[in-house]
Amino acid sequence: MHFDLKIYHPTKGVLLLRFSAADERDARRQAKGKGYTVLSVRQSYFSLRFRRAGGSFLVHLFGQELLALMDAGMGLIEALSMLARKARDPEVQQVLERVLNLIGEGQTFSNALASLPDKFPTLFVATVRASEHTGNLPEALRRYLAYYRQLNGVRDKIISASIYPTLLLAVGGMVILFLLTYVVPRFSRIYADIGEDRIPALSHLLMRWGQLVTEHAQGLLLGLVVLIAFFIYILTRPALRAAVQKTLWRLPRLGEQIKTYQLARFTRTVAMLIKGGVPLVSALDMTDELLQQPALRDGLQAAKRTIREGGLWQKHLGRRVWPRR
Repeated sequence: MHFDLKIYHPTKGVLLLRFSAADERDARRQAKGKGYTVLSVRQSYFSLRFRRAGGSFLVHLFGQELLALMDAGMGLIEALSMLARKARDPEVQQVLERVLNLIGEGQTFSNALASLPDKFPTLFVATVRASEHTGNLPEALRRYLAYYRQLNGVRDKIISASIYPTLLLAVGGMVILFLLTYVVPRFSRIYADIGEDRIPALSHLLMRWGQLVTEHAQGLLLGLVVLIAFFIYILTRPALRAAVQKTLWRLPRLGEQIKTYQLARFTRTVAMLIKGGVPLVSALDMTDELLQQPALRDGLQAAKRTIREGGLWQKHLGRRVWPRR
């Protein structure tokens, strides 16, 4: 369960924090253990169940803050300690304290991050591990943040371009559904007395549909609910979702755009890792999940085998992953 605690701290003042605890007493105990004075406790009934990977811990925000502190002249331990002390979110504070404890036990920064795979992605850990060989962590953080901004810029453009057509389709579908389920059944009663032989064929079909909706409204509503549930089920099944993606990839224009986006993300990621000092084969192993299209992934696997065998990877990768028409 989640509890919203209004607490007081001598240096931070009055704060409102959320704790995950078994009961109210456990929430109070956690807050007091962190040096807070509990003012009030309230159970949170509207906690977000569908949270992004990593919860409230944002890796790019952590990287930006760590880079700013290190550029200001702080060491790694000092910067992490300050971020942990200033964190207002209990989850963020717990993650940073966990990293500090692991470093204090003698582990490297990259190993400490790798021990929390649900918080730190593989690419971020690999970037930090590569910087440990060069001794230039700020430069590695800059590369990762630049990579993050580039990918998010492309994604934001795609989302922005998709909002208008998606909105048109949604509004148009709602209007059509309203006409077919509310307007047409009522107009069919008006034209019922004219005679079927005096009504055009399309109008006759609309009248039939109106009568069907009037007589079987509950059955049609149940069928619509079942159809929506089936569509949601398809989206949650990996095999069925893969089949839908394969169908989209075969479309003339849309398939090419999806393929281009995947290849752009793949090449940018590999370039960032290689520039940071990660070997080519390791970089390909870390980024193979970015290629979701079966043909691209098969070509990448064949290219990696060729590299390990000492073959010419450029020629093989160009033939398999980027096939010529």
